[in-house]
Amino acid sequence: MGQNAPTLKDIAGRLGLSIGTVQRALHNKGGYSPQTQQRVLEEAKRCGYTVNVMASALRRPPINLAAVFPEPVGENRYFFRYVWEGIEKACEELSVCNIRVDRYYADTNGPDGLEVLRRLLRESELQGLVTNASNDPRFLALLEAFSQKKVPVFLVNAVPEARQRLYYCSANQCVGRLGADIFCALRRGAPGKVLLLGGVRSNVRQVARVNDFCAAMAQQCPEEQILECHLYDDPARLRALVAASLSDGSLSGIYAVSARETLAMCAAVREAGASGRVVTIGTDVFPELLEYFEDRTLTASVYQYPVQQAYTAVRTLVSHIVPMEPRTQPLIFPIAAVFRSNAASFCSGAILI
Repeated sequence: MGQNAPTLKDIAGRLGLSIGTVQRALHNKGGYSPQTQQRVLEEAKRCGYTVNVMASALRRPPINLAAVFPEPVGENRYFFRYVWEGIEKACEELSVCNIRVDRYYADTNGPDGLEVLRRLLRESELQGLVTNASNDPRFLALLEAFSQKKVPVFLVNAVPEARQRLYYCSANQCVGRLGADIFCALRRGAPGKVLLLGGVRSNVRQVARVNDFCAAMAQQCPEEQILECHLYDDPARLRALVAASLSDGSLSGIYAVSARETLAMCAAVREAGASGRVVTIGTDVFPELLEYFEDRTLTASVYQYPVQQAYTAVRTLVSHIVPMEPRTQPLIFPIAAVFRSNAASFCSGAILI
């Protein structure tokens, strides 16, 4: 080969394989044994062969992806606006790959979201799907149906126990446990009552946070009595409950497992004149919370890097089609404890790590 860069023909000749087999093995396209792919990858690495991803991408037809998430308006804007922002950032960065992402505003925890997925399965020629997780058996069956059509699915902010073929996820583990750790560190064993605003029981992510929080509290602060409620869809009743719970002075803290409940909790605590008197721990961080951090209404919140999760989702699906870098599943994401001192930096713009 002299001083010239190695080619597919060079690798094929060395291994006694066809050029087509070598190309498919390098691009993970199937039609070869695992042993053959391993030989090809080892030889490519040994001789310094690299895939020109961008040149290959320019020769490809458009990559068709679909994203199914709630519209980032009203109370859905606190988390999902950052998810959509992450998708947009990935598309901008990978614009040379000619990505097309069709937006579908629906929640997979509801009938509208399931219907969107069924329609995509029937009618579209998708190459990848990004959406949020659900514990509905009908949703899991649809994941399997997509995988049978060889359409990879990436679940943002998922609980990784559910496994289907061609399935990826970003998993923020221990969100509820971090909430309990913060609470117990601040309370230092003092007895009292903790109001747990537990989201909805059909939301797999919120259920996981409730379970993790309760398990950690039982271990670290067994003297605390946990009062669990599920008023996610009724902010007025939720605020009234918080106010009533604060009225007798026995409440030592509140933990909200969702962004919507976090904001309602803060408003109720401030209205009751209890800012700084009880430990309040929320979920997610967005500009509307800054004033509550500043006057100590909100003690802390758990940040889940939604922009990064959605950004990684698009990159992972594209790399499934145009090989760029190896991925594992699930992809474990960090979480961060946000307090008054660092809240502004988390609200200043999209955070990519």
